[in-house]
Amino acid sequence: MNIDRPYLENTRWTHPRHYMGYSPDGEFLVYSRHRDSDLEITTNFDGVIADLTKASKDTPEAVYSWRASHCLVGWVDYLMIKEDAPAHVLDLAEEILERLDGYPIYCENALSEAEMEAEYQAWTGWAKAELISAISDEDTEAHAETMSDDDLYEIYRAAMDSENVYTQIEGGGVNIPTEWIQEAFQRGVEDHAGRKPQTPKT
Repeated sequence: MNIDRPYLENTRWTHPRHYMGYSPDGEFLVYSRHRDSDLEITTNFDGVIADLTKASKDTPEAVYSWRASHCLVGWVDYLMIKEDAPAHVLDLAEEILERLDGYPIYCENALSEAEMEAEYQAWTGWAKAELISAISDEDTEAHAETMSDDDLYEIYRAAMDSENVYTQIEGGGVNIPTEWIQEAFQRGVEDHAGRKPQTPKT
């Protein structure tokens, strides 16, 4: 084992048994992700490959990724460093691996941005319609249907804050627990309409 880079040395690729595909034997597997990886793993992968690629700009072949099919998760992306990569690239990889061993998030800002983007996609994709359809009276529901996306999103965020509710990371996206904020969301729409509910839904 290379005592100067023990973390990196432990990532050396060895040829899998009964495997006939591409096998970068002896090279270093720094990080990986698969089709169902969560946001933390995905943003880590993107951040690590970006920093290692930048460090190897004079020897771009030293850092690369490749994809293999997988029977359970569809595919896996592998981030590799060649054994003969420049010393400063290998040293950076060692630092990254040691850092991730101590704390699993590579970049808090990148993860936060990814979570916000995934939350907004969930909001526009299904949560907005679910919250509106669950409003308990017809007048308020009808008013919500006429509101702008920005106003509805502002009410949604206010409801999340007032109820102290947070999104839940699930796979490559997030889940919004709409049942926990439904009443607060409806109150926000009622306030926007300037009235209390009058026509209960049947």
